[in-house]
Amino acid sequence: MEVKYLEFICTEETFRGSEDPSVVPFDAYENYDQITAFYDSCPECQSFPKEEYFSGDWYGNWEDYVLWEDGVIAARAGIWKVAPDKWEVAGVITRPEYRGRGYSARVVSDCAAKILEAGRTAFLSTAETNHPMIAAAKKAGFVLRG
Repeated sequence: MEVKYLEFICTEETFRGSEDPSVVPFDAYENYDQITAFYDSCPECQSFPKEEYFSGDWYGNWEDYVLWEDGVIAARAGIWKVAPDKWEVAGVITRPEYRGRGYSARVVSDCAAKILEAGRTAFLSTAETNHPMIAAAKKAGFVLRG
């Protein structure tokens, strides 16, 4: 079965979120053990050896943000600077035991706020079956493109 992906965009006009002081920058390279433990806690995620995770030049255009709870990363999202005018909110994941608390919506909103503050359009894509991600995107003011 082929998975269909939806693309959402967020602009100053549609944005309904805000920056969240609980969502903080995270250096995955310096704190690789913590990000690996986070990925290993999520059944749909896969961790990679550090050399493989940071190979290539993609990470130079990436910013990680996390929300901590109980001393662990509860949720994570990234900003991927894929084009000069359009940056993606990507890699949104919430640790299973923290799902249903609005953490994904918080990290999505925070990343979108940062993108818009930088004068870019925010976008994200997700599988049409990923209803929690779609809800988080809409809550922050992302609208379906096309």
